Amino acid sequence: MKLLARSATGQKISTYTSFITGARRTESEFGAREFHLILLDNGRTRIARDPAARETLLCIRCGACLNVCPVYNQVGGHAYGWVYSGPIGAILSPQLLGMQIARDLPYASTLCGACADVCPVKIPIPKILLHLRQRVAEGDANESARVSPILRALMPLAALGLRVPRLYHLGARLMRILQAPFARNGFIQAMPPPLNRWTDARALPAFSGTFRAKWKTRRSVQSPTLAPHASAGVSNLQSPISTPTPTPTDLPPARVAGTQATEIDQLIAEINALAGSARRVKEKEIENALVELIETESIRRAATWMTPGLKAWRVQETLRARGVEIIPPGADKHALASADLGITEADFLLPETGTLGLLSSPEKPRAVSLLPRVHLAIVRASALRADLHQVFAEAKRHNYLVFISGPSRTADIELTLTLGVHEPRALYVWIVE
Repeated sequence: MKLLARSATGQKISTYTSFITGARRTESEFGAREFHLILLDNGRTRIARDPAARETLLCIRCGACLNVCPVYNQVGGHAYGWVYSGPIGAILSPQLLGMQIARDLPYASTLCGACADVCPVKIPIPKILLHLRQRVAEGDANESARVSPILRALMPLAALGLRVPRLYHLGARLMRILQAPFARNGFIQAMPPPLNRWTDARALPAFSGTFRAKWKTRRSVQSPTLAPHASAGVSNLQSPISTPTPTPTDLPPARVAGTQATEIDQLIAEINALAGSARRVKEKEIENALVELIETESIRRAATWMTPGLKAWRVQETLRARGVEIIPPGADKHALASADLGITEADFLLPETGTLGLLSSPEKPRAVSLLPRVHLAIVRASALRADLHQVFAEAKRHNYLVFISGPSRTADIELTLTLGVHEPRALYVWIVE
């Protein structure tokens, strides 16, 4: 729960998490009478049997590798052709679909290793890419997936040229001569078959010489005296970006074991940091606060839980007095989705992450917290809990538990956060004192 959210959107815990433990154990409990779990294998047991590639299955779908991949950032997701894109798609899709179908994906990488560096579960993606390339080259028990004979013959020659310096420099000189008829303004726009497969899609940067030749030229124009610890040829380059060491004010609020007031302060700070709106209210202030919320969010229809707390605070009476239509909490999902406001309580409050824990029952349907445009949780301070372990210990007899941390959110490849994609768009939390 923590790794996924931190690696995907930079928050401490995922926004919505549901735990389902099965069918109800007695007729007096709430929940489904039957529970069916279908496991879709789709080749995953085959992947698990491959010692070199089984770590592919460790993926938690956070998308961190996509955010740093230079190839994915240039070509986007559709170019991969299958459901899973980016570095993880380049190793997962060929194993699920078969090498004969997705044989090109393992080659959609520069092997720079950025994906492995950022992966929160440390999947060795470059290593697996090389393993899959080897499987393609060797045929992978399927002749249609094997590399062409011409390419297989050229590979040993290329390896020899890279191992022998004289051959490498001779090849570099020949490359500059051979590309001359095709190069224009530093790019090759068209090449003869079979190399045209690349230039049909985009221009190829013209070969401009080896690094050693450029290094000799650069060193010859450098000043003979360099500053201490400076390297020849890089003294005039911009310094690499450095990450400042966080100061105490930059660090997230730590878990403080102390008074209830301190924990409420931390809960409010965490919820507000997640684009929610949390504050203290007194019982006598609930009616006026609700009227203000109705006007601010233009509430016309609302659904509420039927709990003793909400009844005692006269929530429905206040809504009706302001002309708000009340949707029964047991209404179908289409009716609940049309509501502007869903009002709930919370069974658990986690100050460390600004999380609400909600148990489900006939008078407390989970859809009221998920489908309306705005979610309001009116909670008592007695719901505060130390951590997730304490919540699970108390909730283990229930067959449904949902955690909510801020309003619905998602992020794209540009790391731009968008709220309300999956509803609700706003979360209000009032802690009753």
